[in-house]
Amino acid sequence: MKKSARFPVFFAAALSLWLAWAGGLPALEESVFLAGVNFETPLNRLCDLAEGSPEDRQALLEEDKIYLLLGAVTDRFYLETENGEFRGELILTQGEWLGQEEVKIYRAAILFEGPRFEGLIPPPGRRSRTAAARNIPLNAGVLAAAKLTGFREEQGRLIPVLKGIEIRLIS
Repeated sequence: MKKSARFPVFFAAALSLWLAWAGGLPALEESVFLAGVNFETPLNRLCDLAEGSPEDRQALLEEDKIYLLLGAVTDRFYLETENGEFRGELILTQGEWLGQEEVKIYRAAILFEGPRFEGLIPPPGRRSRTAAARNIPLNAGVLAAAKLTGFREEQGRLIPVLKGIEIRLIS
């Protein structure tokens, strides 16, 4: 085979391998994504499991998945840190009608830490008429991606506590 004929063969083989690899990459990323995200457990189910048995709670913690949670922000706290990095907590809430007169409330606490979440919650005493771009206002509908870190008692019920990964306003 002439030297000039080898280049197109090599180029075609390299291009084929690259396309095969590039075509397989999204499938790999998709499977990794799907293995790490829990789409089956909305906020209300997560809260019900939090009030279940200790075994249920332990199984949730061991699952080590990211939860995608919808709800309204009903409280927010700017938490002081010693190192000056941002630390804040949002209380995410959902309600469900039970019959015509009773509403069951589901709540979870989501902690956001680090400089990329700066501005999510205004520091006390620094509220202004113009909100920061990332500010999450009270009563806003949000979609949050978070990992379960534990449980705590609040208003006589155990609620899930999660570490926030990302959050977006939806209303």
